[in-house]
Amino acid sequence: MEADAVPTQGPGGPSGVLHIVREVHPADPYHSYDFVVSFGGYKDPVGAIVVGKAVGPRDLVALLQKLGVSDGAARLAAKELLVQHHHVISGVTLTTDRLRQLGV
Repeated sequence: MEADAVPTQGPGGPSGVLHIVREVHPADPYHSYDFVVSFGGYKDPVGAIVVGKAVGPRDLVALLQKLGVSDGAARLAAKELLVQHHHVISGVTLTTDRLRQLGV
C-alpha cells in the first residue's frame, strides 16, 4: 500500500478523504436516498471506516458539518449527489472528539 493511500496523522487527528455514496432504493429510485459517509485515504475507492449515514440532503449537510466540513462544501456535496453516486471531500481532519460525538 502506498503512503498516501491511508489517512495522514495531523496535530488534530487523522487527515484524509470523506467518501460519500448515494444508495438508491429499488422501491423509490427517484426520491428516496440514503447517503453513507466513510473516511479513508486519498487513493481508496471508499473509506476505511463508516462515520455516518444520512437520509436526504438536509441530513447529509448536517452530518458533514458535524464532521467539520464547511457549509458551502457540504451543500455542494449534497447537490452533486443528486446526479452522481459518489462524491469525495479531501483534506478533512477527524478529531477524536468529533468521532466520539458521532458514536464512532
